[in-house]
Amino acid sequence: MDIFQGLMSSMADMTRSAMSQCFPSSPEVLSINGHPYKVLTRLGEGGFSMVYLVRDLSTQEEFAVKKIRCAAGTDAYAWALREVDMYRRFHHSGIIQLRDVHVVKGISGAGSSLIGGSGNSGSGAEQRTAPSSALTSPATTSTIDQTVYMFLPYYRRGNLQDWIQRERLEGDAMDERNLLRLFTQICEAVRAMHEYQPGEDELPELNPQTHPGGGNDHNRASSTLTSSHGNDEVASTTTGQSAEGRGDSRDVSSYVRASDGARIVPYAHRDIKPANVMLKDDGTTPILMDLGSARRARVYIANRQQALQEQDDAAEHCSMPYRAPELFDVPTDTTLDEKVDIWSLGALLYALAYGPSPFECQMNEQGGSIALAVMNGKYAVPANDPYSPAVSQLVKFMLVTDPAQRPTIAEVLAKVQTLS
Repeated sequence: MDIFQGLMSSMADMTRSAMSQCFPSSPEVLSINGHPYKVLTRLGEGGFSMVYLVRDLSTQEEFAVKKIRCAAGTDAYAWALREVDMYRRFHHSGIIQLRDVHVVKGISGAGSSLIGGSGNSGSGAEQRTAPSSALTSPATTSTIDQTVYMFLPYYRRGNLQDWIQRERLEGDAMDERNLLRLFTQICEAVRAMHEYQPGEDELPELNPQTHPGGGNDHNRASSTLTSSHGNDEVASTTTGQSAEGRGDSRDVSSYVRASDGARIVPYAHRDIKPANVMLKDDGTTPILMDLGSARRARVYIANRQQALQEQDDAAEHCSMPYRAPELFDVPTDTTLDEKVDIWSLGALLYALAYGPSPFECQMNEQGGSIALAVMNGKYAVPANDPYSPAVSQLVKFMLVTDPAQRPTIAEVLAKVQTLS
């Protein structure tokens, strides 16, 4: 009995210790280059990242800070820089804008400051880094542990998934006019990615390693991204491949011509879903976020090895209920393109109108696999559809299993205009 009690007491102490490390009793203050931020709460987490709500104690402005741990020997740092590049590449009112980025040498351990780095713990932890408005690419695999902090706007109303859950609880549905208006705004943001027009020096075939800077009022100019540990600043690695095209030599880099002659390099978001669309504080304006999965859209798949690599990438970065069928079973000798997002938009519109994604609904009602339902394009419109047939027809217009027959974003917008 004494042994059992001792074991239970030890386990209780370990639990209390772990809880105190994860949820400190007093708010933490992180200082970056002398700029103080109070950590208010944790907003969410993913496989390799966490998002915190922080307040700038100088201006009282609140930010969502995304913290990405990048372990040495992995390509996580290149992925993080690619995400930063995506934020800075697209300057559209419907796409979330990066406010600042910092890199700290080292990865926070247990008991360290919530968003501090390298073992600096408690309130007032000082992180000396330099924000950058012009990123240079790292080696594909980082040789040191690093932590990347991305400062993004904080939207109090949450995302469309939050809205869907609230609406389902209250039993209300958005009226059709507002539904189509909201969807149109989301499509306009996606169009900015699908029809991206780079500057001459940004064209992939001319300069594939260019990382255009995105100036903003929170950034201070810097020619390189720097890391730091304690008070010793160390320049980050600047050799190797572009983070944006990390090892993706199969990317189709040639541009396409728009009807007006403009050169376009299409990009795809690749993880469009309600949880990745925020609502501004006005409650009506959508903001497309989380560009961690975004990439140059057109990818030629030459062999089975590349096909499997693409499937693994999609499985890691594209949510299954909104993933296009061609990403579940990638064929060889084909080119994946931006139409993967069109499928996701169709599933998103269905979710906004009826609650779950069409393929979650199919699985809940009939059982089976989401992947199988997606690849077969099997879904059903609720019998008590509160909308006119135009909405379900618009969903059907996008949920076409053959990407060659799927509409472009311009065609989707033209279709919506006829319904509005």
